[in-house]
Amino acid sequence: MDKKTIYFHIGTHKTGTTALQKFFVDNKELLNEKGFVYDFYNESEMNQGYLVKPEKWDKINLDPTKDYIISGEDFYSHILNITKTIKEKLFDFNIHFIVYFKRQDLMKQSVYNQIVKMHGFTKEVTQDNHYNLDYYQFLQNLQQSYPGALLTVRVYEKGQFEGGTIFSDFLKILGLELNNNFFVEKKVVNPSLTTDKLEFTRYINMLNLAVGFRTKLNKLVIKSALDSNEASLFRNQDLISPKNAKELLEHYKEGNAAIAKEYLGRESGKLFYEEVFEDDNWQAYPGLSTKVAQEIIEKIKEMDYDVLEKLYENILSQQNHSIEFVKSANFLVPLLVNILDKNKDTKPFLAKEKLNEFASLNSKLSADSHSADILREVAFAFEESGDIQTALKLMQQALILRPSGPLIKQKIEEYAQRLQKPR
Repeated sequence: MDKKTIYFHIGTHKTGTTALQKFFVDNKELLNEKGFVYDFYNESEMNQGYLVKPEKWDKINLDPTKDYIISGEDFYSHILNITKTIKEKLFDFNIHFIVYFKRQDLMKQSVYNQIVKMHGFTKEVTQDNHYNLDYYQFLQNLQQSYPGALLTVRVYEKGQFEGGTIFSDFLKILGLELNNNFFVEKKVVNPSLTTDKLEFTRYINMLNLAVGFRTKLNKLVIKSALDSNEASLFRNQDLISPKNAKELLEHYKEGNAAIAKEYLGRESGKLFYEEVFEDDNWQAYPGLSTKVAQEIIEKIKEMDYDVLEKLYENILSQQNHSIEFVKSANFLVPLLVNILDKNKDTKPFLAKEKLNEFASLNSKLSADSHSADILREVAFAFEESGDIQTALKLMQQALILRPSGPLIKQKIEEYAQRLQKPR
């Protein structure tokens, strides 16, 4: 009897994997009728990425007369470390790896969106998140680890999907056609957040909240995006400039061309058809405005008033103030006070790391410094601590004392834009 096949769908991340997993679950019986099994997943999740762990295979018995689909984004990061024990378990099957690749600049932003949204990431997109964007090297390593396996490479672009959707595209690999017998979920699964809602989520992540409570808050932000039809699997990305996007793609140009030639048979060496969108008017994201943050908080209030009360009390009760916490708390607390009608004038939070800055203001001021200089330097210190509102008030007082001060005027305009500019 010919060996059956295990189709390992190994991502990559943010390439419609969750949508596909939902599709496999929804059409489990129909797929089974056609000889493909998608099973033994956790009751609480559709993702089978946990199968990279040896102990998860102990109670799994594979029927050598059936083909299996195994799907998990975590395979992209861990499939190369799969143990000899698991390899032996799969000995009676042919192995067919299926991997989707997204243009590296878009992938970098998508992964950032995901780790902020779901994993409490607090850094900015420019900081390294250690995701492997060298797709060609990954494929080479995969083939070395599984020399007898088949490998199908697909590109995560609308224009490159067989049949126009990722569902029809994947079924084509299995030798199946998408028809009306298959159920396709219409709503967006695992959407990317808009930049404003993503930044709001990052502010929540900075507050050192318990994981369960933080996750609850972030899910409410996601729900607000879904309710307002802001969610999309192919959302415009605006966190990386076109110039930096091109530089990133140039770094992987050679490997991408090799993938196109060796795995897709494209002599042109063109892996991605969609080009970086040129925009001379592109501007870096200016940051989350108080207006937009207030709108998001108001929406959360409509969905779950108690969670905002708990957030407010949680912030006030914390004793260990990191720089990240202070930046977020000084931005969010005044809004919470207003929206929850607390009638309370809270003092700005200060991080321990910043206390020395306030204590050393004298070193920044000369003996003949005027009051305007003092106010200006104190405003800078509050800006560094994340309290833009107090920084603005102090700088406005400095302007009264020095109406012609160009730096003071510049900072007032900057602070006002950060606090009020609608997005």
